[in-house]
Amino acid sequence: MKEKLIKSTIETITVPEEAVTQAIQLGISKGTSKQFRIKKRIKWVSFVAVAIAFIGISGFIVPSVAQVLADIPGVGKLYQKFGDPFGAELTKDAPH
Repeated sequence: MKEKLIKSTIETITVPEEAVTQAIQLGISKGTSKQFRIKKRIKWVSFVAVAIAFIGISGFIVPSVAQVLADIPGVGKLYQKFGDPFGAELTKDAPH
C-alpha cells in the first residue's frame, strides 16, 4: 500500500526536463574542461622535468655543455655540490 502511495506521489511531481538537461550538459562541460586542464598541466610538468633532467645529465656527460653550464652563475655551484672534478675545474675558471 505504501509503495503505491509513494509511486503515485512521485509521478505527480512535475520535472522541468529542459532545465534538467541544461544542468546536466553544463556539468559535463565543466567536468570535461577541468579534466583537460589537469591533463594539460601534467603534460607540461612532466615535459619540464624531463627537459631539466636531460640538460642536467648532459651537463655532467658532455664537456661542451658542461662548459656552458659552468658559466651560468647559479648552475655552476651545482658542480661543487656534487663533487664533479671536471665541473669544479670549469667553475674555477669561470668569471663570477
